[in-house]
Amino acid sequence: MFALQASLAAAGSATIQPGMTSVDLPVRGFITTDDDGRQSVNFVRTGVGGVSPSVPVFRPVRDELTGLDKITLPAVAGAPARTILINPVPTGPAAPAHTGNGSPGPKSPVHTGTGIRQADSIVVTTFPADVVQDLQDFILWQPDATEIGVEAIYVMVRSPRYTPGKVSGKGQQVGDGWLNTAGQELGSPVPSQIADKLRGREFASFDAFRKAFWTEVGKDPELSKQFIPANKKRMSQGLAPRARNKDTVGGRRSFELHHDKLISQDGGVYDMDNLRVLTPKHHIDIHRGK
Repeated sequence: MFALQASLAAAGSATIQPGMTSVDLPVRGFITTDDDGRQSVNFVRTGVGGVSPSVPVFRPVRDELTGLDKITLPAVAGAPARTILINPVPTGPAAPAHTGNGSPGPKSPVHTGTGIRQADSIVVTTFPADVVQDLQDFILWQPDATEIGVEAIYVMVRSPRYTPGKVSGKGQQVGDGWLNTAGQELGSPVPSQIADKLRGREFASFDAFRKAFWTEVGKDPELSKQFIPANKKRMSQGLAPRARNKDTVGGRRSFELHHDKLISQDGGVYDMDNLRVLTPKHHIDIHRGK
């Protein structure tokens, strides 16, 4: 999850006021994770490519017992309803040092934050349509915002592809030249021997699954012999092998896993029969309808 002042996302084109249920923003954000586990915050222009500008506005309910603000996000395809707890900064007159009650106070969840590194430069790239359509974002108003002048907050939540799940599916029999079709039509299927290794296992995120997938490919003698030494080394580290230069696009240089039925359309995140291996170029072309 990542948050920033909603006024920055509005960029002067929208006014956000208490009482609103939705706001049209010129840009919306989402979080991606690369093969090395590094997360990035990305922004996409709305009104083009099927990206809706409408972002819901939530006003949380404060739990008087714990002092925490609570928001329940509705269930979406691939993910159940989720509850977010927010520990607001105390406002108003300072409470007395002691009220005579010796019972311990309720303990709030503690999160110390995550290290953030500023991007060296702004990079413009093309993402698969299913990634962009997985947008999970909202605008937060603190319950007492009107009294204390707190700004609205724009919040991005990880998409269902980053939620836990159990692997299913049987895969398909493959032979020599397994990835020769990664740049054609539906792409290359999950090999049945890899499906046998992963089926039934549970993963905390699709990133963790992806790492295990390529690790198992690298360990399989029949599949690994189809790769050059540099790609064998990458797979031993859980990284996707590099595609040929002509099959890459910008910084996207490695083979990618594609959900045949989009997650946003309730396609199985961890269903190996719903997964294909594609080159970056073909992945982009598929989602462009080419």
